[in-house]
Amino acid sequence: MLLSWAREDAEDFDSIAQAFFDTQPYEAFGEVDPDTGEVTQKIRILDPPSELRKLAAHVLSDLKHALDQAAFAASAALLSRPPDTLYFPVASHPNDLNAKLQNGAYPVELHATFKALEPYPTGNGYSGGSDDFCALSKMANTSKHVVAVSAVPRINLAGARATASEMAGMRLIVDGWDAAKKELTVGISPKGANTKVNLQIASFVAFDEVGPFEGESVGSVLEYFIGCVQRSIDALEAAVAAALAARP
Repeated sequence: MLLSWAREDAEDFDSIAQAFFDTQPYEAFGEVDPDTGEVTQKIRILDPPSELRKLAAHVLSDLKHALDQAAFAASAALLSRPPDTLYFPVASHPNDLNAKLQNGAYPVELHATFKALEPYPTGNGYSGGSDDFCALSKMANTSKHVVAVSAVPRINLAGARATASEMAGMRLIVDGWDAAKKELTVGISPKGANTKVNLQIASFVAFDEVGPFEGESVGSVLEYFIGCVQRSIDALEAAVAAALAARP
């Protein structure tokens, strides 16, 4: 159920974000260099709808709880009375995971599955690990109600259409995004130039200061996490089925 809710909210997120970008929420302006007379051509983008912040937080929370729910359900299927506070065992390193599994709360039949999922960060001194579980857990715990996001525009330089005369000596900037000002520098035109360029803007909504995914597309990250959680749930369900089938 929680995973289904996460999928629905992720789809709503994508739909609302696309509707926002369909309005062309951009403002073009220029800044003149008083010394050279050159004009820096920029694009400012409006803030995305606040609803997107809530939807992103809901998806992260539902995915984290879906993992906890799956761990509890799998344990309940194999134990007579699993602890009420049993969660998906996100650990700090392999030895920490082993300690969590050895406390008697998790059925022995699930230990191999949890170890195979490697729910601890990659690090020095040991091999393996998955930063995904740690990132999801941290993001869900620190973003209870809303997640800071912003709209990020990207210029498709390959799709820029203009003749040499229309460019009028304008130098296009490959990556001129300034996250702090929420401005994109498109190019720099010579003094007195009448520049006309038809640019293609491909925008997305990105995480702001949210763990290791700062600046990444929210929609893509949420879809990635949904896949990770689904695979983990499938693995636990398969382990339970195999354990029950092996019992006399």
